[in-house]
Amino acid sequence: KYAEISKEYMGQAMAPKMPADWTWGDFIASALFFTQSINPDSPVRYGTVLQMKNLLFNIMIWQGSAASYGGNWMDADGNITVDSDAYRKALDIFKKITEWEATPGDSNSYEYAEANGAFGTGQVAFFIQWSAAYAEFINADDYPAIAGKFDITHAPAGPEGPKTHFHALGLGINKASDKQDEAKAFLAFLASQDAMSLYAKEGGQPPVVDGERDITFHKPLPEAADITADSTVLGVFDKGKDKGLVIRHQTVLRNPQGEPLATLVASRFARGDGGIGGPSQGQPEPHQVPNRAPDKTIDITTRPDQALVYRLCGDRNPLHSDPEFAKRGGFPRPILHGMCTYGITCRGVLQTYADYDPSAFKQHAARFSSPVYPGETVTMDLWKDGNVVSFEARVKERGVTVIKSGKTVLG
Repeated sequence: KYAEISKEYMGQAMAPKMPADWTWGDFIASALFFTQSINPDSPVRYGTVLQMKNLLFNIMIWQGSAASYGGNWMDADGNITVDSDAYRKALDIFKKITEWEATPGDSNSYEYAEANGAFGTGQVAFFIQWSAAYAEFINADDYPAIAGKFDITHAPAGPEGPKTHFHALGLGINKASDKQDEAKAFLAFLASQDAMSLYAKEGGQPPVVDGERDITFHKPLPEAADITADSTVLGVFDKGKDKGLVIRHQTVLRNPQGEPLATLVASRFARGDGGIGGPSQGQPEPHQVPNRAPDKTIDITTRPDQALVYRLCGDRNPLHSDPEFAKRGGFPRPILHGMCTYGITCRGVLQTYADYDPSAFKQHAARFSSPVYPGETVTMDLWKDGNVVSFEARVKERGVTVIKSGKTVLG
């Protein structure tokens, strides 16, 4: 059947090869063979997934195909050389796969997360991705559909052989930082043999999971604005070898006059990076809700299409919209975005203690603990002490806590 499909679509009867021996022609033929609309016997829905959202990192991935045909952005004299046969051939690869529907139909909105979701839930047979994704896929708890079922190799070859985009990122120490000793210890660790071995073992990037969000509002947010975002690492807390690191970082949003509009603080947990010798103490303690019975308890019902509406914000991960995609990821149906649940808790405070006045919010913080399914009812317990509202949230139907250590400061 492989030969029949390649003959019908590509004009040449081809034989399957091991991926390490693929040319771009083999890549296309295999993508067709593993697409169920073309081959109903395929065990996956699509042969591959292309990342075609107009982003620099997606272009970098695509650049490898052009480079394998001898293409480069410019010549030795600095003249732009993208108007060439090499780039036309690279475009034709993506064009054919898209027109023959061997990639998801909305791939023009896909980037790193969406492509990982498609592969990690068993929707596609293979794809080209940054090596950092390997660190995510080896976690069987997060990706049970592909646990122990995948491997990695280089990109397909053109006349110039396989080509891969490489780039390097630099790290430095801010001379105004009061945490220079911790930063120096971290940089020294990164240069050690242990760190290099760990980096390779984890696939090029440490596995990091989201932990919490804390947003402080300095001014009412305008409906539209030109803003700048300045980000910095607030601290790195070493929990010990095999216990991981907690990384806290901060982003300040400013208007054109340089005035802060909001400060966003997030904590992420790097599970494989403990034991670097940095401080283990100093991380802010989670907010403690009062021990007394809640002052108020409310129910907020989510719509069955809640995730479809929320994804219009830009998070197009099909885990939140495609039932089959969600099942392959180990969920009975699509789950709600975590930040949508965060917003629901904000709504709960808005209607109980803020008199529906969003300008009353000075801070809203929460820790994520479990997902919500669209259509479920979120039950919030709230406690008010002065201008501080504490809260936790759970799914009423299942009794599962979804938000912990919630805190809102009203002005």
